[in-house]
Amino acid sequence: MNMKRINRFLQENKKIAISVIALLEAILIFSAATFSWIEGSKNGSVKDENSTVSAGTGLLFTDLNGNTINNLILDKVELEDCSSIDGRNFFFPTTETEVSANTQNMVFRAGTDNDKNAKYISKDFNIQAFTTADIYIDDTSTVTCDNAEILKALRISLNFNDGTNPVVLCPGSEIGYPREYNPVKSISDTGTATYNGTTKAYSFANYSYNSGSITKISANETKRVTVSVWLEGSDDNCSSANVPTDSISINLILTTASNYTKQITFVDYSPNKWVQNKPDGATKDIVMFAIDKTTDIRYQLTRQSDNRTYTATLPDTVTDVKFARYDPNNPNLGYNYWAENTSMSNSDINTYYGMGRGKDVDGVNYGYWVKSSCTGVIDVELTEAALDNTLKFTNTNDWSTVNAYFFDDNEKTVGAEWPGTAMTWFETDSVSKTHGNYKITIPNGAKYVIFNDGNNQTVDIKLGSELGYYLTGGTEKNKKNKDVYQVGGWGISRSVDPNVQIFRYSSSNTSLNPNLYFQSATYGSDINLIGKFNPTAEFNKDSNFGLNMELIGTNSSGQYVYHMILPADSTIIFNGHDNVSSLITPSDIDKNKYQKIGYKFSDSTTYTTY
Repeated sequence: MNMKRINRFLQENKKIAISVIALLEAILIFSAATFSWIEGSKNGSVKDENSTVSAGTGLLFTDLNGNTINNLILDKVELEDCSSIDGRNFFFPTTETEVSANTQNMVFRAGTDNDKNAKYISKDFNIQAFTTADIYIDDTSTVTCDNAEILKALRISLNFNDGTNPVVLCPGSEIGYPREYNPVKSISDTGTATYNGTTKAYSFANYSYNSGSITKISANETKRVTVSVWLEGSDDNCSSANVPTDSISINLILTTASNYTKQITFVDYSPNKWVQNKPDGATKDIVMFAIDKTTDIRYQLTRQSDNRTYTATLPDTVTDVKFARYDPNNPNLGYNYWAENTSMSNSDINTYYGMGRGKDVDGVNYGYWVKSSCTGVIDVELTEAALDNTLKFTNTNDWSTVNAYFFDDNEKTVGAEWPGTAMTWFETDSVSKTHGNYKITIPNGAKYVIFNDGNNQTVDIKLGSELGYYLTGGTEKNKKNKDVYQVGGWGISRSVDPNVQIFRYSSSNTSLNPNLYFQSATYGSDINLIGKFNPTAEFNKDSNFGLNMELIGTNSSGQYVYHMILPADSTIIFNGHDNVSSLITPSDIDKNKYQKIGYKFSDSTTYTTY
């Protein structure tokens, strides 16, 4: 029934028009969105001389007569597109050439014995194990074709007679990226299909050593197995253009070789759990892999409950790996290949620590390695005292009134006109008890200050990092040929802009966290960064300033707090906004543990630990 006929019917039954139209349109929209079938005659051949299911380590195959077989040979079959959820029940379209992409009107028929091993493959055999073990897919299993795209529409299922759920595989998918499709679940007496909704078929690697077993088998137990191979018509890749004229070769190996594996662990010690962060536009969690550098095979890492640790099981033959994050929506889009000097020649050395920071001030992503010999790390925390915009003056000449007159680069008055604003006494000078210390808040826009008593005055003082000034006793002529007093600085840093901290700079359009430069004698050769700078080289505030720290937030006193995780034997320098601390060697730490150490700065040379 098309929409014109529906509307004609409803015009004659106006009382139910609104509700029925809404209902039918919803059904049609749902059906079209739920399932589509690609038009065209499609088939691909599976060659018997190339395609087998074989018994790997720890397993024995027998045929249905009990005869031992080395492998199960799959019949040569010209596959035709059909649909199945489980590899047992198959449905073939009977009206395919008459329909468009929307399939709510399609008619299907159930598969028969005449279709088996003619339009799809279905073979039975028995499997036995020598000891109780899990059954995996060996990582040397392959399915090849002259057009790899059709492998995304190919399905291989394993059904066991013990009531466990069937395992449906898609040889064209990658670990972490199951193939999603909408197979036919059942059909009515008239051939109308009921669809299963989104179903997932997983890669071989999902049932390899590192991800999970197909099933468990007990010692000397015999299990009946049905292996099926078909071309899933509901997959978008099941199109005439993708189906090859050449053969599909299947080499599926089942094994219990879990004893020939080793664990690998990656610990994300980046301060903001960098690996966990989703890339822009991603709707799913990032996928983390250990990649065999020899074969380029990926092994998906599983994130643990601490959100820092990732683990996987690898074949014992893997000796050299690299790590990478991949977009959860695109298996070909990788991020942040971590350092590649991660040889696992000793199978006991299998833990790696990813350290460093995300984006540095120059916008580049950095990270560095410390291997499993790094048993201790320190979480270095930096707290900056909340500096205000206060300027101070020591009244060494005992003026009865102390004023501060401010002006800008164009000699325009900022704040009160001459002689300015009276300063506030706040303490007796510690050098001479007869003199007092005065303070004032610098008005916004001020670049210079003159201290005065309305008659006597100082030189023009350009505001900078000095917290306070005093009269030295000397005089000089100013621009108006007036004798004015020379000044000296207190030697204590202050901030001109209240948004500027000791090592942090922040304005309306710029925010720069402090940098942390470090050297690690034990692990220096493992933490070189590719390009830009090497943290083990000498410090240079312009070219080798270290890594950008992460801002945690502010403490109860409103002070900014940052952190970064480092090897426990690191020596460090904090720097930023043209201020540089001294070289600091953390003390009183246990270099075999994970622990925190904090530094609270009141100026670039003065700090306490906590």
